[in-house]
Amino acid sequence: MRLAAIALLAACAAAPALAYDDVPGEIAGRASVVDGDTIEIRGIRIRIGGIDAPESDQTCGRGDQSVYLCGNASAAYLDRLLAGRTVVCRGHDRSYDRVVAACSVG
Repeated sequence: MRLAAIALLAACAAAPALAYDDVPGEIAGRASVVDGDTIEIRGIRIRIGGIDAPESDQTCGRGDQSVYLCGNASAAYLDRLLAGRTVVCRGHDRSYDRVVAACSVG
């Protein structure tokens, strides 16, 4: 239990706290996918600028009248694009609780 508490404190100390107006110049690291247009790197939520993807729980219709989980599909596609590689994002704005950035892999 004590070791888990120490690990949690270390993780919190490693994640930089950003004030609402702060826009970091560069954020790099392995990203986890939040949804089709949002990732998280080292505790910082990043909205990929220039795209808009369905929300994670959103459904969409197909031409044949069937419905599919397009939000899950877009998140899965972004995860495949990242493929566990290092992502580099350059922040240029803030939107709600996220940094808006241009991101690249490789």
